[in-house]
Amino acid sequence: MALELMHELGFEGSYGKTRQIGESSLFRIDLEAPEAQVGLLAVQIACAYLSARTTRQTFDLQTERERLRLSFALRCLGPSTQAIADAARRRGIPVR
Repeated sequence: MALELMHELGFEGSYGKTRQIGESSLFRIDLEAPEAQVGLLAVQIACAYLSARTTRQTFDLQTERERLRLSFALRCLGPSTQAIADAARRRGIPVR
């Protein structure tokens, strides 16, 4: 679900894997994200949504999608700027 939330923002990543840690109720979640904080927020939103659904609580998914969209906009480059940054990296030009 975290990947799907990021796909709605235009992120085209496809790697995601969830593994249970031993016999515990803990899970390790690995996924491709455009930026670490955006990926973490997407996972947190997905977990909160699924938790609310399993306990029949309300959850404002639209508000959380907007919060993720704002995080994405603040932390990630747009498509044109990203293309310029990628081209610079290929040429060995440092990019922050």
